[in-house]
Amino acid sequence: MIKNWLDKCSKLRPLDFNPNYAIKNNIKSSMRSGYLPISLRKLKADNAYLYNVLAR
Repeated sequence: MIKNWLDKCSKLRPLDFNPNYAIKNNIKSSMRSGYLPISLRKLKADNAYLYNVLAR
């Protein structure tokens, strides 16, 4: 999903980074640090707009 979004962004303005590397690097970094994704319940409470976009 992120790669598709970045591909659309790059059509509007060239990206100044390698999206494949950035995605993989950030996932690995999150795994090493033990960072967990936000729960749907917390996302709905903290950012209802984003929750609704993702729920579609």
